[in-house]
Amino acid sequence: MVVCVNRCSRLWVRGVASSLVVGAALVAASPRSFGSTRVDAPAITATTPDAALALLHEGKAKPEQLDGLESVLKAASQSEPANATWKLGLALIDRARGKRVEARNALEPLVASDPNNAKVQMWYGLLCFETVQQAGTFEQASLASSGRAACEKAIELDSSLIAPRVALVQFFVHAPGLFGGSYKKATQHAQALIDLPDGKGELMGRFLMAFIYGHKEDWKAMEEQYDLAEKAAEKKPESDRLDAQRSVLLSRGNALLNQKKDPKAALVVLERYRAIAAPDDATVWFYTGEVKKALKDRPGAIEAYAKAIEISPAAASSRYALATLLEEDKKFADAATHYEEFAKRFPTDSRAAKATASAKACRERAK
Repeated sequence: MVVCVNRCSRLWVRGVASSLVVGAALVAASPRSFGSTRVDAPAITATTPDAALALLHEGKAKPEQLDGLESVLKAASQSEPANATWKLGLALIDRARGKRVEARNALEPLVASDPNNAKVQMWYGLLCFETVQQAGTFEQASLASSGRAACEKAIELDSSLIAPRVALVQFFVHAPGLFGGSYKKATQHAQALIDLPDGKGELMGRFLMAFIYGHKEDWKAMEEQYDLAEKAAEKKPESDRLDAQRSVLLSRGNALLNQKKDPKAALVVLERYRAIAAPDDATVWFYTGEVKKALKDRPGAIEAYAKAIEISPAAASSRYALATLLEEDKKFADAATHYEEFAKRFPTDSRAAKATASAKACRERAK
């Protein structure tokens, strides 16, 4: 029984952690978050601690800005050492640099010293979920539990927050009943977003409802929620409308392809997305490649992945997928080139070591 429980625990915490990638995408509500490497307009430079914090909260800080933002926030923290907000900002600098465990550890004492700070609770909860897979087996369930508690506390303090509800929906969907899983609770959080004033959370709520129904394999209900999400996107201000519409179509196509396993239906949605995609959006070509591959159209998939790389050489998943197909088609020299470029460009990617080994093997076979 203990073995079964431990194995179950590992499986669901991994599910929660991996699905937070999707959650982050939904929070951003932008096609770039669904695996795209599209480069948006440069973020506004922050010269005040409040502006720096806003960039970090919204995920708009560029890597080259982080040193400057850190200096601004350090000065604010030295001026007001008791202010948890600036310490939170410094932790978010760590997070933006990929140091999520360090960021979580920095927030842990703030959760205790400033328990009524909703943003501190929210980010601590999100970081607990984000770092689950980096923890040992026995720590994973504890981190997931802490993440849940912190996100629930954040919502108790500020019911208008979106990100903690996104994380909790995924927690309740992926967790088995033994560990607190509940479709009912997941639905309640999604509905709470839909009910926020002025439509603030409607689009996100519809995304999450579709996610819940997709997980339950209720495809009709999932499609209905995406229909409602499209209507919610149309109600967005003009400045945000196009990105919202792109996000709905991309999410819908992704759900049809990867949840329902219906590439033909996904292709129809993807063609609608392609009609409104920006010229520099590599995402549409990555997903075209994924759909073509699922439809056994290998030449079409190779062409689509190559197009994504042409638009953005930093399109990691497109490059790796292209290398894999070329290797399978015994085009070893071309495959080796893409594997090598992948390993060079993305040395910290979990696939980098395999890409290096595959490149070596392909070079040998190309002789």
